[in-house]
Formats: sequence, structure tokens, C-alpha cells
Amino acid sequence: MNYLRTAILLAGLTGLFIAVGYLIGGSGGAIIALVIAVATNLFSYWNADKLVLSMHDAQEVASVQWCPTHPRQRRTNNQGESGTGTNGCLG
Repeated sequence: MNYLRTAILLAGLTGLFIAVGYLIGGSGGAIIALVIAVATNLFSYWNADKLVLSMHDAQEVASVQWCPTHPRQRRTNNQGESGTGTNGCLG
């Protein structure tokens, strides 16, 4: 359900962006707006995880370390359930 809501939101924002491009530059402006919207959406798709982690100053920790934030996170980090061998820790 969340994927559908996200897709609808992105489609709506892309349509709005194209409409504004059309109002400013006609059909050429709409095409330029479409290209910019597609490029922005692709960049967001490929880099969303890195952007969020960098916004929160997350640091990679070894699987033997743990984060003193929440018991569930400590259990996950100690047992290495993530499958990657390393886990992220905020703050």
C-alpha cells in the first residue's frame, strides 16, 4: 500500500511540475520539466537511503558493537540479524 501511495504522490508532483513548465514555456517547457522530474525521481530512488542516513549522521558499526538506544536494537546488533555483518547506529 505504501508503494502505491508513493507512486501516486510522485505522479501527482510530476504532473504539477509539467503543468507549471507548460505554463512558463509551452510544450518545450513541459518537455524540459518532464526531463527534470524524471531525473530527480531517479536520483531520489537510487540515493534515498544514503540521503536519509547522512541527514541523521549515521555511522556504521561492527556487529560486535551495539547502540545504547533501545533493547530491540541492541538484540538485533548483538545477534547480527540484519544479514550484512554490520549495522547502523544513530546518535
